[in-house]
Amino acid sequence: FNDFDRYNFDAEISDVNLDHLYSISGKNYPIKGNVRKGLFSIKQMKSGNIQSPLINLNVEINNGLLDNISFDKLSLSTKFNNRRLEPFKLDVDTPLGFMRSNGWCNISLPADSVLFNPEDSINFSITFDKFDLLKVNKYFPWGFETRGVLNGTAKINGTADDIEIIGNIDIQNPGFDKIDGKSISSEFTYRNHQLDFSKIHLATEEGQYSGFGDIPINLD
Repeated sequence: FNDFDRYNFDAEISDVNLDHLYSISGKNYPIKGNVRKGLFSIKQMKSGNIQSPLINLNVEINNGLLDNISFDKLSLSTKFNNRRLEPFKLDVDTPLGFMRSNGWCNISLPADSVLFNPEDSINFSITFDKFDLLKVNKYFPWGFETRGVLNGTAKINGTADDIEIIGNIDIQNPGFDKIDGKSISSEFTYRNHQLDFSKIHLATEEGQYSGFGDIPINLD
């Protein structure tokens, strides 16, 4: 440390299983795997002010699970300072495809009671390639089973209290509850608790269908 009111901290680990780290801390988190390499630093940490430090994190985890989603490699790189996470880059390679995410947002540290304030800004881009929807079925804001292999992109902008999501999807072998198809593609927009679909193209064994629609959804 620099003095009794300001601290610096640096750590580097390699070839460590996360279960070993959890056993030391006494806490479990929904990510498992082997940390191939990890760099973590805290600069200018002031006593009594948890939002003050500059935090750097770079980590690569191999052969793991993210909330029961298996991955070959997960890479995370980010910096935190003054309630701003920027740049944020997350790459997840699965046995089937990948997910890429990058951007920035205003956020508090987990030790605070509230992570996001209503006026906090969010700006992210996400790309999916051959992503198995059945693995994340429990996160969808509807009750029926959703299946298929997803390719697509999405841009998330706005504030924590007013999010806008714009993107496009292409799903191979889609399944929605008891309805199965060969493929479905669409553009979509989420705004004001409404998910709008346009340029829908559905291919089934019986034929080709086009259309549009919307679903009321609250992502708060």
